[in-house]
Amino acid sequence: MSLAGITAGPLILRFELPESLAGKVNVGSRVVSEGRSGTVARLYPSVQAGQITADVALPGLDGSLIGRRVAARVAIGTRRAVIVPRTFVTTRYGIDYVTVVEKGGRASTVPVQIAATAEPGQVEILSGVGAGDTLSAGAAPQ
Repeated sequence: MSLAGITAGPLILRFELPESLAGKVNVGSRVVSEGRSGTVARLYPSVQAGQITADVALPGLDGSLIGRRVAARVAIGTRRAVIVPRTFVTTRYGIDYVTVVEKGGRASTVPVQIAATAEPGQVEILSGVGAGDTLSAGAAPQ
C-alpha cells in the first residue's frame, strides 16, 4: 500500500489520506514530514479505495525520498486550549491542583484535570480553570 509518492517535475509529496479526513484537510493545511514543514498545495476530489489524495509542497525536498514511505503529521483543525508549564501543577493524593490568584491578590488551590501535550514540560488544563484566570507557580496554600 503506497502512503506517499513523489511526482515528476517540481518535487512534491503526494499523500493518500483516509476518506474520513476529506472535510478536515484543506489547501493550506500544515504538514510536517521528514523534519520539514510545508502545506497542502492541492486536494484531488476523487475518492479511491477509501482514500483521498493530496499534494504537499515541502521546501528543500530532495530525491532521496522517491519510492520511500514517510511519516507525516497533517493539521486537521485547531482548537483553543489552556497550556501551562507542568511546574504550575501539584499533585496530592492523585489529584492535580493549580494555584489561582484572584484580583484582590488572594490565592486559592483549585483541582484541575490535565492532559499531556506534544511539548515537553507543558500540560493542557482540560477543566478547573479557564482563559483569563491568573495562575501562580509558587507554593499553593494548604
